[in-house]
Amino acid sequence: MEKVNNAEGARHNYILGQRELAIKVPEYEMIKDYAIWNYMNPFNKKELQYHYTDINGFIGIMNNQELWASNTKFLNDKAEGKEGLRITEEIITEHLEKGGLNVYFECLNMDLQKVIYSGSKEDIYSISFCRESDLLSQWRGYGKNGGIAIGFNFTYKEEEYLGRKSVLPHSFLDRDYYENTEKDDNKFLPQEGEWIHLFQVIYDPKEQRRILDDIICLGSEAVEYYINTRKPSDAIKEIQNISQNIINTIEYFLPLFKNSGFKEENEVRYIWRNDGKRKIYFRERNGIIFPYLRCMLRDLNCQQLNKLPIDDIVIGPQINRVCQVKCVSFFIFYQRLYTAADFCVKYHFRSIPETVVKRTVE
Repeated sequence: MEKVNNAEGARHNYILGQRELAIKVPEYEMIKDYAIWNYMNPFNKKELQYHYTDINGFIGIMNNQELWASNTKFLNDKAEGKEGLRITEEIITEHLEKGGLNVYFECLNMDLQKVIYSGSKEDIYSISFCRESDLLSQWRGYGKNGGIAIGFNFTYKEEEYLGRKSVLPHSFLDRDYYENTEKDDNKFLPQEGEWIHLFQVIYDPKEQRRILDDIICLGSEAVEYYINTRKPSDAIKEIQNISQNIINTIEYFLPLFKNSGFKEENEVRYIWRNDGKRKIYFRERNGIIFPYLRCMLRDLNCQQLNKLPIDDIVIGPQINRVCQVKCVSFFIFYQRLYTAADFCVKYHFRSIPETVVKRTVE
């Protein structure tokens, strides 16, 4: 990567600096941060992101101002994460066959096999959004009782810091941390929450392979730099550390790689890596026990929101659609979640696919 000396190249130059830093200091957070801003291209469209849920989920989101992050091992794609691991294994094998830095690639292969056969030590959780407000494949999961698609308006704000040029003006706060931490006036510090970065799911297998190969090659460059500049007697130990950090980075991004058969979903995801410190909650879903995390939606400084950033609520196909529109409308007004003026300006309810029902406030 070469530096670019124009305004358009500012982000490129920042990423180049991040790559050089990750090579010199190949710690997990350094590698992951570089990967986020280079490979994944955080989703920054100023359009609504729809979260599909059932009626109980809708009530919980509105009343508690929280979303639930699902364990990716239990999502609808049975091959969730496995395809990325398979591609990673192929790439490592190809590098071993070429020769060069075999110790590094052998370490990678051993660390990868541990993940494939023993599973990750840290589970990955995600919150799914969709750029489409009316997808039959999404509605099917809710049966005759129907579902609701909530259109969140996560508007981006421009920041001076190049690495965070586009950040969402919201953050998530762990519910268990919130309930077990005493705070005056419910005031939390910005660093106690996690900034929300939404990422577009990647369905193209060629793009998935390019990203994984690039992360692996970054690790090999870090090994070469370490050997050429330090040449210590404990090089093997450092190579093992680099290998583990590369595999951890790949694990973090696996939820963003999905089979091309799911391309219609046009999914956008928020990823939350559970480091074992967060409380895991359980609920029933389709007859099985389903693990999840409770994520409270806050502003960028981790303070409570006056109201959720919702601009659209879509009522899905169901037996009593017209009645549901009235019930949801009454629920919002009665709970005083929004004023009549806000509702009139920002909200409309739709009964899909036949009619459009608009609420007006007199």
